[in-house]
Amino acid sequence: MKIVLHIGADKTGTTAIQQFLAQNIELLNSARIEYPNILPNDIYPRAHGWAAIDGINVNGNGYPLFEDFSLLQKIVNTLILDPINHNKTFIFSSERLLKTFADEFTWNNLAQISESNNVKIAIIAYCRDAIPYLASMYTEQIKSAGESRKFSEYISGVPTNPDLAPHFQYFPQILQLSRNFPQLEFSIFRYETYKKDLAEHFLLAATNSTLLGVLPPKGDANRSLTNLEGNFLVGLNEVNPDLGRQIGWRITALPAIDDRKLTISEGDIGDAKPLCEDYVSAMRKLVLGSESPEIGDLDSNPDSSFRYGNEQIHQLGKFIGNFIKDGK
Repeated sequence: MKIVLHIGADKTGTTAIQQFLAQNIELLNSARIEYPNILPNDIYPRAHGWAAIDGINVNGNGYPLFEDFSLLQKIVNTLILDPINHNKTFIFSSERLLKTFADEFTWNNLAQISESNNVKIAIIAYCRDAIPYLASMYTEQIKSAGESRKFSEYISGVPTNPDLAPHFQYFPQILQLSRNFPQLEFSIFRYETYKKDLAEHFLLAATNSTLLGVLPPKGDANRSLTNLEGNFLVGLNEVNPDLGRQIGWRITALPAIDDRKLTISEGDIGDAKPLCEDYVSAMRKLVLGSESPEIGDLDSNPDSSFRYGNEQIHQLGKFIGNFIKDGK
């Protein structure tokens, strides 16, 4: 039996993955994959943004498990009593709990559950490049609220408020802890690399790709902050990208990922650059205890403005993302 724990993070496609799982319960079951609805839907009040499709929580089913490991132990004990479950994969997903996985207590509990019950536990997370992440947060928090603050003004508050980018704060600690618990499978992926086919990619990772016949390489050599693809290096672009659709996954009802186009002027990006440098330095001191790396110049852009997600913003994101690299 295998348990997959998806560590959801803001702006990394968590909702898309959870909706995909909730909309494909029967098809997943036919492939011996379970996405259990472990608690009644009223545990997740709609006032807090939770919703359901046919009684299944589309905003994640794993919150109680991550918060109370005794509950996870009870569920595992129940599942292993039925021999029919021994060859199944059970998926649990929860958002905004990165801080929990930055604590060694969490990993110790999971390791004990895995070893005492002879159950494989895999942990999957997606990490996003800094500038696309911050631009998306800017869209959600500033533009959607009808405010007129510029991107550079928004960025200016980030160095003094690391909670604006919590997954940058916690991922280096999570990566280090993953190295200390080799009995737990751990994979981390760059969200930008897979967002077009994110749901299918998650399923490939959760099942070690055996469902679609793609086997990922294994080994600690791939557990590195310098390679955010983790131990699953075979991307969907190396498989038939329509393969998931051919076997019948229901993905048409999913909302488009990052369908909101945010225009940020080149001047605004220029104004934000020194502030971003301060942000990198602050985060490196907080997480890694070292200063920020050298900052390279942006490539020139003939346009006076450009849309969020294009190469220019990714170029700017490279230097902010450098603190994620070489985090030993």
